[in-house]
Parts: sequence; structure tokens; C-alpha cells
Amino acid sequence: MSKVLSLSSKGNLLKIEDLKETKGYIWYFMTEEVMKYVSSIGLTEGDIIEFKSEEIRGEDTIIYIKKQGGTVAEFKCIKCGKALKDGKYKTCYNCSMEAKEKEQSSPDNQHKQDSIEKQCALKASAKAVALVFQGRLTTPDELATAIGIVYDQIVKKFNS
Repeated sequence: MSKVLSLSSKGNLLKIEDLKETKGYIWYFMTEEVMKYVSSIGLTEGDIIEFKSEEIRGEDTIIYIKKQGGTVAEFKCIKCGKALKDGKYKTCYNCSMEAKEKEQSSPDNQHKQDSIEKQCALKASAKAVALVFQGRLTTPDELATAIGIVYDQIVKKFNS
């Protein structure tokens, strides 16, 4: 348990008592979700809190906070409201997968896939024609086989 000594004027920093430090306190940044939670519970100077922090972008940042006698900062999926482990993601796994499936079945995505396939075919054909000019392919059957092989290699690269 720690004591809140001060809240910054912008509301993005908390000054927390730390008797291990020579100054007797540490300033901590807060994630956006924690800032919203802190403002919603009316955290003030002198409140006793429990918190966890991580180093984010080189700064000590509070990722979890609980006011003594209060509730835990809860992170929820923005689509379905399901509780999340932390504030790292905005949506839960299920909502994220649904969005991904919806995107993959959209007409726009199909257009992109068609475009990729056309690009693969053109690149395979160009490479095969280059082999003809190098004298490595001499018959139309060799050319067709080479185009098919190169096309499969290129498509495999795009799909992996």
C-alpha cells in the first residue's frame, strides 16, 4: 500500500510516497485507461492505493491501480464489454477474430487478393521470358512449366 502525495495538473502523473527513495517519493506516469479510472473515482492527495507499474517508453508508468476500499481499474472490450486482462488491447480475442474474418470476406479484400494473383502471374511470366532469352528454355512446354513453377513459388511467398 502506498500513499498518493500529489496529482499533476494535467492529470497524467501521480506523485507516490516511496520511503526507499532519498526524496521520499516517485512521480509515475499513468496509462490512458488508468487516468480515466483515477478521474472517475476522484483519487486525491492522501488516498492509499495499491498499484503496479511497468517501464513504458523509458518512463515508470502505472498500469494497474486500486484505491483502498475501492474497486480495481477494469479494462473492457470496446465492442462487447468483456473484461480484459490489461489495457494493451482495445478488443477481446473473440471480437478481434470476428473483425478479422469480416475483413477477409469483404469484397475489398477479395479485390486485393485478385490483384496479388495478377501481379504473381505477371512476375512469373516475366521471369520465364527472361529464361527464354537466356537460352535456358527452348520449347513452349518448358516455358509453360517454368511459368507454373515460378508462379507457385511467388504465391507461396505472398501467402506465408
